[in-house]
Amino acid sequence: MTAAAPSGSRGQPARAALPARPLLALLGAMLLVTLPYLLRLPPWLSLFPLTLLLWRALIVLRGWAQPSTLILAGLAVLLIGATLSGYGTLLGRDGGTAFLLGLLTLKLLESRTRRDALLMVLLGYFAATANFFFSQDISTALYTLLTLIVLSGVLSLWQSSSVRLNLAVKGQPGPRILLEPLGRAAPLLLGAMPLAVLLFVLFPRPSGPLWTVPLPSNTAQTGLSSEMSPGSVSNLTQSADVAFRVEFAGTMPDPQNLYWRGPVLENYDGLTWRQGPLDLRVPQVNVAGPRFRYSLTLEPNANPWVLALDVPTTQPPQTRVSARLEVLTPPQGGRRRFELESATTYQAGVREYPERLQAALELPEATNPQARALAQSWRGLPPLERANRALQLFRTQNFVYTLNPPLLPQNDSIDAFLFGTKQGFCEYYAGAFTFLMRAAGLPARVVTGYQGGQSGADGSYLIVRQSDAHAWSEVWLEGIGWQRFDPTAAVSPSRITAGVALSVQGAGALPLVARAGGGILHVLALRLDGLQHGWNDWVVGYGGARQRQLLEGLGIGEVGGPRYILLNLSAVILLFALLLLNLRRRNAEPSDPVQRFYSQFVAQLERTGLSHAPSETASSFAARASSRFPEQAEQIREIAREYDTLRYGAEAKKGGSLERLKQFKRQVKRFRVKV
Repeated sequence: MTAAAPSGSRGQPARAALPARPLLALLGAMLLVTLPYLLRLPPWLSLFPLTLLLWRALIVLRGWAQPSTLILAGLAVLLIGATLSGYGTLLGRDGGTAFLLGLLTLKLLESRTRRDALLMVLLGYFAATANFFFSQDISTALYTLLTLIVLSGVLSLWQSSSVRLNLAVKGQPGPRILLEPLGRAAPLLLGAMPLAVLLFVLFPRPSGPLWTVPLPSNTAQTGLSSEMSPGSVSNLTQSADVAFRVEFAGTMPDPQNLYWRGPVLENYDGLTWRQGPLDLRVPQVNVAGPRFRYSLTLEPNANPWVLALDVPTTQPPQTRVSARLEVLTPPQGGRRRFELESATTYQAGVREYPERLQAALELPEATNPQARALAQSWRGLPPLERANRALQLFRTQNFVYTLNPPLLPQNDSIDAFLFGTKQGFCEYYAGAFTFLMRAAGLPARVVTGYQGGQSGADGSYLIVRQSDAHAWSEVWLEGIGWQRFDPTAAVSPSRITAGVALSVQGAGALPLVARAGGGILHVLALRLDGLQHGWNDWVVGYGGARQRQLLEGLGIGEVGGPRYILLNLSAVILLFALLLLNLRRRNAEPSDPVQRFYSQFVAQLERTGLSHAPSETASSFAARASSRFPEQAEQIREIAREYDTLRYGAEAKKGGSLERLKQFKRQVKRFRVKV
């Protein structure tokens, strides 16, 4: 950091070395950069950059002295302590961006030179684009584009000549100071968009990400967990967040077959179901019906489950299948797309390992005696009949499927549910059914995941939200293998065929987009999701496979082929040609705005055959032009006089008048040679 300037007395505070209004424009741009992060930072870390921005604005507006080096050092120590207390590190996505934001505003507080201001703009570019570490949706992209345009306008303002900068400081109202620089910056950025799109489409894309940012374990979860207890799944239904989206290549399964498999839970302690140890001895799967191919786009999360349609028949790259038929992948920080194939009619694990079946029979001793006694009374029945007895219990004993069940006791909660409250969500029914099956002597386990999905606005894909979270059971039957049983369907069949919104009591607790008949807002939400889906598919998810598909569709061929190389060489040659033309144009144009406008006036007259010598004065050239075009003589002489005044008059030495410069610009623009 640069050394602090001496502080002035109370009556005469030290004045900022930087011009006020361009500096306020820079502060506004930095506030725009900061705003998205404030929603993600802890309160004390949000206050830090806001306070420093306000402090710097008051230094400009009130003429306060800038803080000394000692105060700045103390603020830096405070920032380090606050970041470490909030995140435990100065690195990583969350801690690193919080620390970066604090350092940016600290640097802004001590900035004293034009070079510092330019450096702040360049750092602002990086901080603005770092927002994509948190979100890559359309709204983030549009906001970032707006921020980059504003930063470019500020950069254009600070890179103006000293005359332009002085004019901006002296004559221009505050909010309008950026209008002209923005007018220069926006076309430049938008003009670069075709080239950016061309590079995005043609530049070789890897099949997988080059690098990823690890997500903290407490953020961006799919909502599912490796354990389940009463209330854990029903809590997820209050979230409208998208878990994943699915596009089927051809026929889509019937709604009652849309079971998306997540973590399978085998261990039970009397209250909570948990996953067992990882086992990769995959059982044999015999498909007895059609196979469905589909693309599944998983939202960013820190969990290992792919949520494949039950049951997967192929294993995508960089995944593995567990003994419980879960599709697993290493957790990553971004949105991921998987090409899958599944079957909904199958036999799995007909020949199962004995130790696995034994683990699926274990129950804690001396728990839920009523449920245990009931199930043990079924042991003399055939296996399938035992399962049907449990389903019949749910169908005939006035059970209620609800999002707001009463609380259950810690001890003997299944007895309290089956013979007392009889009200619960899917995890209540799946847990109780699995307990009954184990007590009846049948290996059983709980499967959690999602059921169903909502069609997108155009019907081409499914949206599966957290509100579609579900739990069901699997029972192992001799000669059949693991068989799905959904006790929720016994209580409320419409849950499986029509979705949770039309089948559960307390559906008002569901998010708006998950309710039935949501009206215009519901339709609008689906339209926006369709845009987001297309963005995810063709922009965020534009990898090697997508690039090959697009290039082949355009007739360019594969990456590295002759037509691909020829097209890229042509694009490079065109790029260099445009750069050379731009450099020639910029070198030909005077940097002084007065001289630039006058040159435009002269160029108009030169196109009529009237030459202008480099050493010729404006008045001499105007006299010759007036004799050539007598009808416009007064207009020509007026432009020449105004040029001499702005360029050589007394006001020019003081920085001139911005309004007069604008008037001169308008005079030149209105002038048209009448041949």
